Amino acid sequence: CQEGSRRYSQILELVVKPQAREKPNGCFECGKGFRWSFKLRKHQNIHTGDWA
Repeated sequence: CQEGSRRYSQILELVVKPQAREKPNGCFECGKGFRWSFKLRKHQNIHTGDWA
């Protein structure tokens, strides 16, 4: 039913969206945020020039 679907989507907004926005690992150089620390480490190669 539509009422149930609407209620379900409202619950999903409360549960899923805040987690999707969480990016606790931030780059000190440019401020870009990452959810996973390994992605931050990989990104930092842009600033250091260390691609090894």
